[in-house]
Amino acid sequence: MNDKWLVLRDLTARLPYDVKVWVKTHQGQVIESDFLTLCNGGGYYSTLKYEGIVNDSEIKPYLRPLLSMTREERFEVEQILGDGVEIADGYIRIIDSEADKFSFEELQAVFDWLLAHHFDIRDLIKKGLALEAPADMYK
Repeated sequence: MNDKWLVLRDLTARLPYDVKVWVKTHQGQVIESDFLTLCNGGGYYSTLKYEGIVNDSEIKPYLRPLLSMTREERFEVEQILGDGVEIADGYIRIIDSEADKFSFEELQAVFDWLLAHHFDIRDLIKKGLALEAPADMYK
């Protein structure tokens, strides 16, 4: 899978969560907007449609590194997964031997939570395919 499709696949999962994006068209125009507005024609759609966002433009979402998760946010994720786990250093750690598995619904809830809070779950920042969101962007 090429890089553009990886980014677009990630962005489609984030559509309901107002993820912000940086777009550079092949003509050098830079647009910053939320992705849903871009897709729904918020003034930029015709430009992107005709210039070809997939083929000709560069698009990068603003995401948060997993390591930037606050203590309060880690607690929220831990509550979704239940007792016996902790989140540390970007990993889910089992701290109680009875918590040895997660249901599909729990995992889905965690991924929805991570997407809603704009965390980089695919290492797009490290790959140069996303930009690190400024600290106050998603407050």
